[in-house]
Amino acid sequence: PPSRLGFRPRGRGIPSEVTTLAELLRDRGYFTEHLGKWHLGGTGIWGLDASPAAALPSAQGFDHWFGFLDSRLLGGPEMAERARGLLVTYRAGRYLRPWLLGSDASAAYYPGHLTDVLTRRAVEFIDTAPAKPWFLNLWYLAPHSPIQPEGRRRAWSGRACASWGSGSGGAR
Repeated sequence: PPSRLGFRPRGRGIPSEVTTLAELLRDRGYFTEHLGKWHLGGTGIWGLDASPAAALPSAQGFDHWFGFLDSRLLGGPEMAERARGLLVTYRAGRYLRPWLLGSDASAAYYPGHLTDVLTRRAVEFIDTAPAKPWFLNLWYLAPHSPIQPEGRRRAWSGRACASWGSGSGGAR
């Protein structure tokens, strides 16, 4: 069952007896960085569930992390307030001007598209990575709905959707 491999319902995190890849690498001298979505707990600090701070990326082997713990937090503190105790769908997520936080970053709205913000952070990390070995774990939200393309990509995405299944080579 999934619980044997560390999955716990309601984002309670990975059990402490499960060793993560980040923990293995960190223990072997790597600097470990997590960017993007977490969805493995830690949202108890915002009152969204019962997950402990021990479920944060920093307690799962990451020296540093930046991103979001749950898509319900992408809309900011008011979204977290509305989500408390409710089942909220991914539609609550926010790609444009997301509310992000990290191990050394205060929670704030970041200008731009979520995918671009995370990509810039990844490139900055690679450009300034420590001299020792490092591991970058980058998890985007992009595969999930709602699909919210950034402005410069909207015209293209509209054409792609219009041709979807039209017999012009689009998928059916």
